[in-house]
Amino acid sequence: DRLSDFGGRLYATVKAARPDALVSLSPSHFPWSLEEYLQDWPEWVRRGQVDALHPQLYRYEIERYATTLDESVATFRSTPGHERVVYAPGVLIKAGPRYNGPAYVRRALDLHRQAGLDGEVFFFYEGLWEQNEMLADSLHARFYETPAQPWASSR
Repeated sequence: DRLSDFGGRLYATVKAARPDALVSLSPSHFPWSLEEYLQDWPEWVRRGQVDALHPQLYRYEIERYATTLDESVATFRSTPGHERVVYAPGVLIKAGPRYNGPAYVRRALDLHRQAGLDGEVFFFYEGLWEQNEMLADSLHARFYETPAQPWASSR
């Protein structure tokens, strides 16, 4: 509760200074986030103290990613107040020497589109150019050919 209370004060402070600013948070996957880091992101959504949520659904196997995504989306959509929050999960491209290649990333984005999600964020950007695969160009051609529209500060 103390972390959630702090988050509420932080949100109010940011909005007081810049009401049009978006407060974007990237916690771990729930309920692991609560058990390990005291990050109760469903509570943050209920309290209305986050505008964009990017849970770190980092997995190396696409089957595990799909399962984790389904669980996370179900938690998010069953949380009161979720309608006013942008939900765009984090996809792992590269961490250290481990690399999720283009097939993995394209499949993850297909799953996002099938679920009707607001988008995604990537960890981390160097993976876009790993092994000269030109993942960035591939994603642009398949998923991002239309420029993104800015998210409104309230949905």
